[in-house]
Amino acid sequence: MCGRFALHATESEIKAHFQLKCGFPMSPRYNIAPHQPIPAIRSPGKKVDFLNWGFTPSWAAATLDKAPACYINARAESLHEKPAFKHAIKKNRCIIPATGFYEWKVVRGKKQPFFIFLTHQPLFGLAGIWGTWQGTNGQTVESCAIITTPALSPLNHLHERMPLILAPNTYNDWLMGKDKEIAALLNSPHWAFAYHPVTPKMSHPQLDAPICLQSLH
Repeated sequence: MCGRFALHATESEIKAHFQLKCGFPMSPRYNIAPHQPIPAIRSPGKKVDFLNWGFTPSWAAATLDKAPACYINARAESLHEKPAFKHAIKKNRCIIPATGFYEWKVVRGKKQPFFIFLTHQPLFGLAGIWGTWQGTNGQTVESCAIITTPALSPLNHLHERMPLILAPNTYNDWLMGKDKEIAALLNSPHWAFAYHPVTPKMSHPQLDAPICLQSLH
């Protein structure tokens, strides 16, 4: 799964990498957690929107005027079959900028977080889906989920799943492509990963500082 990620690139780096017409106000983030607003690109070359990280299908019913349960991740293998996701994968795809993500592994009886990043590309795009949900009290929530695939080596030593990272030359296809093009992109390219252990304190989402990324070695 993908339950935390980082985005500490500059505004100009994000605009250039994703070829956006305009930037967006956002401080560097080192420990982005579920249910927080996160940046997402929904149209090629346009702008960044902020969506709630936790996908809620449009048809989901509210309970006592509270938003229903949501999904922070969506498995690539079942996107076209699962009722919660099958409309979004056809019509509402997005790209979520990131500079790295986190996974946890039990080491000597304790859960140890690791920061994972690409060795040759400091900024990349995660494949996502988005949707709009409206509550009975008129509340409107735009939300998203990060798509996951089976983890590639060497990450499968940390966790069985990983976020789907898109190659830059496929960004427009992901956002605007048809079913066959999308199906081809649901298999993760082979990336060169690196990772290192980081402070267990980052398990608390309140900690959002450069120390979250720093290697313990």
